[in-house]
Amino acid sequence: MALRLYGSTVSQRGQLLIIATIFLAVLFIIAFSLSFAVTRSSTTIKKTNYEKKSLNVAEAGIQKAISTLNDSSSYTGETNTAFGDGQFTTSVTSINSTTKQIDATAYIPNAANPIITKHLRANATIDATFISFTYGVQIGEGGLTLKQNSSITGSVYSNGSIIGQTGSFITGDAYVAAGVDATPDQFHDACATGSSSTCQNYDIGYTVSSQKRNDVAQRFKPNTNKNLVKASLRLKKTGTPSDATIMVIEDDNGVPSGNGGDIVATGTLQGSLVGSSYGWIDITFAANPSLIDSKYYWLVFDGGSYTAANHFIWSYDNNAGGNYLAANANGKYSENYSNKPWNNVNSNANGDLEFKIFLGSGTTSIDGAIIKGDAHAHSISNSKICGSAYYYGASTIDSSSLNFLNSPGNPCDTPYTNGTSYQPIADPTPQAMMISDANITDWETSAVAGGTKTCTSGSYTPANGETIGPVKIPCNLVINGGETVTINGPVWVAGDITLGNSSIIKLAPGFGGLSTTVIADDPANLTTKGIIDVNNGVKVCGSAGYNTGTNQCNPSNGSYIMFLSTHHNATTNGIKLKNNSDGAIFYTTQSKIEVENNSSAKQITGWGVELENNSNIVYEIGLASSAFTTGPGASWTVANESWSEIP
Repeated sequence: MALRLYGSTVSQRGQLLIIATIFLAVLFIIAFSLSFAVTRSSTTIKKTNYEKKSLNVAEAGIQKAISTLNDSSSYTGETNTAFGDGQFTTSVTSINSTTKQIDATAYIPNAANPIITKHLRANATIDATFISFTYGVQIGEGGLTLKQNSSITGSVYSNGSIIGQTGSFITGDAYVAAGVDATPDQFHDACATGSSSTCQNYDIGYTVSSQKRNDVAQRFKPNTNKNLVKASLRLKKTGTPSDATIMVIEDDNGVPSGNGGDIVATGTLQGSLVGSSYGWIDITFAANPSLIDSKYYWLVFDGGSYTAANHFIWSYDNNAGGNYLAANANGKYSENYSNKPWNNVNSNANGDLEFKIFLGSGTTSIDGAIIKGDAHAHSISNSKICGSAYYYGASTIDSSSLNFLNSPGNPCDTPYTNGTSYQPIADPTPQAMMISDANITDWETSAVAGGTKTCTSGSYTPANGETIGPVKIPCNLVINGGETVTINGPVWVAGDITLGNSSIIKLAPGFGGLSTTVIADDPANLTTKGIIDVNNGVKVCGSAGYNTGTNQCNPSNGSYIMFLSTHHNATTNGIKLKNNSDGAIFYTTQSKIEVENNSSAKQITGWGVELENNSNIVYEIGLASSAFTTGPGASWTVANESWSEIP
């Protein structure tokens, strides 16, 4: 028995030794695991810290690039710049005139021996509106008068007649559009005039609250049988929506017809004309069809590609009413105008979208002019056409004009080539002016954001060498003769503008290839104020600056200052250009521009234009699409949602 007890004790002691060994091994494994976890955690923390540091350094590189761009638009980047716990290298690449791509690479602790690198990319943008100047002179219903020996180097598009005098000529083509009635035939504007208290915003072009508002339409019925000339919609926008198609479609049992053959007119709504506040936006059409007063029609917005971030908003009155004859004229929406059902924009079927319909009135003409290119007009008389002539009918060109067309001579360029007459040809369609009231409102809003000047005796006179803009001047602006003023953003003058003899007005260098505006607009005195007087020898230069040695602006880099007048008076001139006024853009909304002897300008657009003896307009092709900024000094900012990390 003792032997058995002794053996059992020995066995137990061996088991205890084994258990102790296993326990110690487990403790060792746990201790090792904890040590590894602590080490790995420490490494992870260090890596996270390096990640944060590298991100901060890369972001600093992008912010430094933005800051430097606003000092110099030619900045292209820098290498191994120290910041915080590391270094960054940046590169700046131009995508277009208002967008640059910025790449920033961070190195921790330095580029020579990096522990970690981080590459960020962002886009820098400038808030700008692109304005397309297709013609050397574009003119509204006030028409063009060319006095003795005056000329336009380029082409002209006028919504009113062209009248020439001895020795005056146009080197390019001349278009005179069909006449437009001064007042709309049909319209609804209760919200615009403030006469309705039930106005709403109606988002269009995409799905809103399960309503597929891809296409939106308003019904109307013309008061008389006339040609459709243009339409106007009261719109504003969110973001930067692209251009839209606007159609006029015949009615089919109370909705727009889905038959493609019933589309009577098609035009383009230019997104750049729509602002962040409501304004009337004109749409002209590819053709001017005759509307019949016994028929109903629909004005249709064809959308579908827009989003909540980028879309148009149509002013909407929740109650029916307006100056139009169409019964049940309320607005409707549809997913697709051609094959989907239409729904009322208002559940009560009594709401209207704000619109205007303009019809054609009278005839327009070219009279007494020399056109070295082609001439397009309803009628042509007493004119010398060196190219071909397009007119309404055999009775709308006189014998002297037709004889010269068939056998041209001086002043046409040699060798003389007989022109061709084309008739009957429909009148050219009116062209919408390239700047809307909404654009002007946006520029004025930006000017106000920069502050307001203090006036003395009804005027503000900048000191020689002063920089102004963005700013509002609530009185007349007077720049004294021989003095220099730099424009650094939109300037809104609620009065008249006088540029004294030989004064120099130049755009700040930071604008690069961008442009800005100086606006004369006194809303309280539109018929008497808002006049711009540009005196002898004035130099208006873009951001390329002024050369004191040559007393000229430096060669253009595609940037301009646009002087814009909202003076509302058909009998007085909103802008007066005196002798030898140098390059700029001049624009009036509701008055004439008078260009006096020997004056010159890069581009002129106005309700009406009168060129005095020996004056000349030279169109610069670079104006075809110019970007006008709304911000101060053409400021670059990082575009929303453009940040990205590059592997």
